[in-house]
Amino acid sequence: MIRPSEHWQGFADIDSGSDKYRRIELLLSSANFEYLKTRAIESRRKHQPDLNDDVGCSVDLTHFTSGFNNLVLELAFSDNTFWIARIPHQPFNDSDETSTLSEIATMRLIKRHTNIPIPQIFDFGMSTQSFGYPFIFMDYLGGRTLSNGLAVTIPHQHRNKVANQLANVLAELQNMTFSRIGRIWCGDDANQPIEIIPMAWHASPGPLDTSLEYFYNQ
Repeated sequence: MIRPSEHWQGFADIDSGSDKYRRIELLLSSANFEYLKTRAIESRRKHQPDLNDDVGCSVDLTHFTSGFNNLVLELAFSDNTFWIARIPHQPFNDSDETSTLSEIATMRLIKRHTNIPIPQIFDFGMSTQSFGYPFIFMDYLGGRTLSNGLAVTIPHQHRNKVANQLANVLAELQNMTFSRIGRIWCGDDANQPIEIIPMAWHASPGPLDTSLEYFYNQ
């Protein structure tokens, strides 16, 4: 099995003089990774009650990948199972927590009602008390990041296939409709009945009642 971290470059991909470098360096040196590993094993037991008692978990802090907001680490279990941990390296406030919980609820909803490839979310924590940072545990979907986008990177002979795949994704998303326009919310534990909540980053937070109202405000 290909490990998630096989092509991850760690700090080699980050400018050593950047704020991002310093934020990730602080995260890796200050977070309680013993807690994270223990939490990961506990989470696996919830999803797999017959898990062997001797299964352990390790985290390699030298091989990671990162984006604008998040650090991604590999959780390697001793039975050759791999999860990833997504951890924000940017400052995290109440608005960010709401956005993250909405994202979790959205991902779970899409996974439950469509065939779109999307990671399963196994566990998450928004409190910083135990680990030091919020985190999300999810499974790993194989693939590589494209540095220059689809139109430039995909070979010409494969473009029809990729376009067809994207069209199928959009068609499935189009069939998921809601009574109002906003963000999906399923409570602080992301497993309550669906609500539509305001979009804090839009001109009119909403929720909005019609597409005309949405486009008028945006």
